[in-house]
Order: sequence, then structure tokens, then C-alpha cells
Amino acid sequence: MNSILNKSSIENISLCVYIGNTCSFDDDILINYCSQYGRIISCTIDKCPNEKRIFCDFRIIEFSNKEELEKFLHISLHKIDLIELDIKLYKNLLDNIDILNIDRKIFIGPIFNLNDINIIIEFYKLIDQKIKSYISKQNKQIYILIDFSNREFIRTIIKQKTIPKIIDNQILNIHTAINPKEYLKNNISLENNHHQIMIYGLNDYINENILMDYFDKRATVVACKIIPNDPKCAIIEFENEKFVQKFLDLHFIYLNGTTLSLNKVSNHFKSSININQQEYTNDYIDYLLETTQLNLNNSSSTTEQNQTFLSQISTVQQFNCDQQEKSISNIISQSSSLLTESIDDSSPE
Repeated sequence: MNSILNKSSIENISLCVYIGNTCSFDDDILINYCSQYGRIISCTIDKCPNEKRIFCDFRIIEFSNKEELEKFLHISLHKIDLIELDIKLYKNLLDNIDILNIDRKIFIGPIFNLNDINIIIEFYKLIDQKIKSYISKQNKQIYILIDFSNREFIRTIIKQKTIPKIIDNQILNIHTAINPKEYLKNNISLENNHHQIMIYGLNDYINENILMDYFDKRATVVACKIIPNDPKCAIIEFENEKFVQKFLDLHFIYLNGTTLSLNKVSNHFKSSININQQEYTNDYIDYLLETTQLNLNNSSSTTEQNQTFLSQISTVQQFNCDQQEKSISNIISQSSSLLTESIDDSSPE
């Protein structure tokens, strides 16, 4: 069928499907495949910025009507070039009905010598025998996408900057795969501060995706934003005040080995801030940080002692042959212990 494409935007979210595992082929191949089932209105990565698109392993496909969408979803297995596609109704992702495993994926590269591909794959197989690997050739750059069987492996690899040494001693980089929700829920309302909480104590290992993953499992999250002027601080906006109070009653949460404090956003900012925009101004951000810091300073000394902060992120290590064996053993050992880590009972269900 013919397709009328508007690649830059989505017209109707209810007619969209999320398609994962797409990094190994271009948009035209995906569009031609999906066009067998109906007219395609758009094929996008939604609001992901251009410089990040190379690390997207998904596309959002919009069909022209409900019948064509249902026809596509009725097929139990979709494959392109022997790669099984991950198909989910896009609206279900946004409403947290379906869960993605995007946080189990990392991109390694760029690759300039094709002989390095097997070295990289075999290196990570020593950590996880069940990995899946794909060659990504987007924007004329080659990366290897590694899909691990468990997200705990990813956390440890990124924390330790574990990268194999390759033949030409080229420095490789690790990039986490872009989450399709990452750029949807980052616009905080200026008018619903009573639906918001401030989170303080973030470090380099806690980003908006991790915060979204934590709070999305326990409440209906409208938006999440790390404050640019102070990356240790973030704002979470919930659907209603009930969720706000639920977390404020805890005072603290424990996430990725760090204690984060939870504080209410001040109700008095409207009197001093002009609210005529959709995103936070720098003045408003400064105001929130000031009022939140006052709340933190009024906390008891015992509360302050409970807050832990990680040291500065270490520089990227390129492991030599002797170091690789030791590093892999450490990762396997640490990952095993992480898999048995209990969930903090103080966190909301």
C-alpha cells in the first residue's frame, strides 16, 4: 500500500506501534515491511534529538486507521532479515501497561576495523553467555548493539567502564540505548507544583530514565526532569496529590546504592514567577533549588547523615589483556550479588 509519511511528528498516538530491534536496517526497509499491512502515516523516533538517534533501537510507526493497526498487531511474529521485531502498542507503553527491556541494551563503538567485532562480542559473552548482538550501521557509523539477559549486568559494566581492548588499541565508548519515553516525560508543568516533589542527592549513575523506571512502577508519573543548574536535584510530577503524599511520607528512598531525599515543592513560587510558558525558566529552577535547600537545611542531623553521595565518576578504563580477566571476574561476582539484592521495604509498592 502507498504511504503518506510525515517522519517528524505523530498525528494520532492511538494508531501507533512501538517497533524495537530496528538498528540493523534503515527506515525505508521498515516502512516497506509495515506497508504490507496498511498505509503508514509516519515513521519517527519522536522527540529524540538528532545527535542521539544513532543509539535508538526502535521506531514509532503510525498507521492510517484502526483496522490496519489491528491487522498488523494480529500477526504474532514479525521478522526482518531474520531479526525478530519487538512489537508493542505505543499507547500501552506511555500508560505503563507494557514494559520494555531497553535498559538491557548498550551500544559499543564506533567500529573502524570489522575484525574487532568478534573480539567485542566474545568479551561480553564471558560476562553473559546469553547476550544477543546486532550490527548497527546508522549515520554511516558502525556500532555493536549488545542485548544482555539481565539489566544488572549493564549497571555494573557502565559503573566500572568495562570495555575490551581491541586490535588497534582504539578507544571504544559505551552508550546506553535510548528509551522511547525519555523525551516524552521531561516537560514539567509550571502550574501543578502541588503534584510535584523534589528529589535531592542524585549522582552520575542516576539519570531521568532510572528515576522514571523507579517511580513509574509505583505511581502515575506525568513528567521527570533533572535540574540543569544542579544535576543532584530532580523534579517528579505525578498525576495527583495522592502520589505526592505517598512519597513525602517516606522522606527518603534508596536507589542504586544512594539515599535520595524527597521534599515538597514550595506553594509560593507563583507570586514571584511569571508563568507564561511550558517549560521551567532558569529563574524558576533557581527558586525551586533555593526553597528545597531551605527544607533540607531544616532537616535533623540524623537525616543528613543518612544521605550518601558517590565520588566523582572515574575516567574510562581501557583494560589490557591481564586486566580484562580480573575485570570480568569482578563483574560476574558483583552482578550475581546484585541479582539477589532485596527490595527496600520502605519503598511504595
